[in-house]
Amino acid sequence: GGVERELKQFSQIFLPCLQYRVVNEIQHVPAHELSIHRLDRMLPWDSLVFTDVCQSLKFPLYKAPEKILIHAAELKKDLVHLHGQISYKNTALNELQMKKKLSQAPDIQTLIKMVKDHDVDQIARLVPKIQHLIQQCVQNIDSTKDIQQAVTDWWEQPSQFALSCETRHGLSLCQWLDRWTLALRTLQQQRGNWA
Repeated sequence: GGVERELKQFSQIFLPCLQYRVVNEIQHVPAHELSIHRLDRMLPWDSLVFTDVCQSLKFPLYKAPEKILIHAAELKKDLVHLHGQISYKNTALNELQMKKKLSQAPDIQTLIKMVKDHDVDQIARLVPKIQHLIQQCVQNIDSTKDIQQAVTDWWEQPSQFALSCETRHGLSLCQWLDRWTLALRTLQQQRGNWA
């Protein structure tokens, strides 16, 4: 377990970063950052302007000159990021200051007036709606009696009147009842004759 984990971690290390060289007897520089075209080997009269640019960009002289553009682009990206952070922090600070100004103790009389005005506005808007809903409820309650009576009448009325248009095997329910009654009478008569 532990050996395998260490091997995985070791395989992720960029080995040239572990090789250091001493530059100017002070700095330990990773070997992969060194260049054969070092800027500190230029003659003094050739490199005065370039050295000033490198110092202003904090670009090390042991690196190759072609890396200065990449370094400048990274610095510009960092500058844009820092400007964004400063802008965000300024916006947050301004919002906090506005909230602080608004949260200071307001005038009590003004607050009472605002609450009363809000109550009046709510009453003006909601009372007509509530009255309309109450009127609808009363109407529905009144019509409930009629509806209940109609349902009761329908439930109690004989099915032959309610389903007069329904037919089965060509006969309506009323005709089937007539046939049943006739068959029942005939059966009772025949029993009477046998008894």
